[in-house]
Amino acid sequence: ILESLAGGNGRARWIRWVPAGALLVAIFLTGSRNGWLMLAASLPFLAFGRPIRFSGKIVLLLAVSVAIGSLCLKAKREAMTAASSAPPPVTDTTTPGPPPPPPPERDLHMEGLLKRGSAGRTDGYRMLWDDLRDDRWTGQGLKITGEKVNHLSHEHSTFLATLRGGGFIALAGHALLLLLSGLSALSLFRNGCRWPLVIFVAVLSGLLVDHSSVFRLTGRHEFLLHWVAVLIPLILVSRHSAKFKESHKC
Repeated sequence: ILESLAGGNGRARWIRWVPAGALLVAIFLTGSRNGWLMLAASLPFLAFGRPIRFSGKIVLLLAVSVAIGSLCLKAKREAMTAASSAPPPVTDTTTPGPPPPPPPERDLHMEGLLKRGSAGRTDGYRMLWDDLRDDRWTGQGLKITGEKVNHLSHEHSTFLATLRGGGFIALAGHALLLLLSGLSALSLFRNGCRWPLVIFVAVLSGLLVDHSSVFRLTGRHEFLLHWVAVLIPLILVSRHSAKFKESHKC
């Protein structure tokens, strides 16, 4: 949406800032750091070479969205506090005791972004590495990808899932494919078509520390997102290289 807003100042263009802000509020309310990682990685490619005014609008949109998300969160907490402090209904003649204290609040949206640390990922990664001590070149097979890694529900990294399933050989193939796609996206970026690179960076940064294999279709959305982000630059750069030289448009 922000990429489409960078192209001009049409009459109805300002309306697109509303769904963009709504999605940012949603990202804030999830309490997930992965969404912020994807934004932090991709926004520089979206704003690079564009007017300072456009970057300022993006910063303002981020600030407003976080403020709205904080107000929504505050309203929810106040409602929960009021519900927990309400006296219980009287069902007998005995004197009711004091209501139980409300549970301590877990701020997962602001301070919690740092307090959670790796959320157990680093320990899981270390255990996965130890578990692969005899299979690091060829891996343990695709059937194992997406399965539990001790206390983790899955590998929590697409690239570690590739290593787990196919070892260093599969990881090298995966890296080569990503390199070719990344170079194609960069070529498109230099010729004025930046959205494939923005999507490429956003998706791969999101898959860096979350979700599972993209070589085994498990019904998860990351399988589709990964291959869309990887294949689009390869398709566009091969089909439109001549067109880019003439018009510099995508």
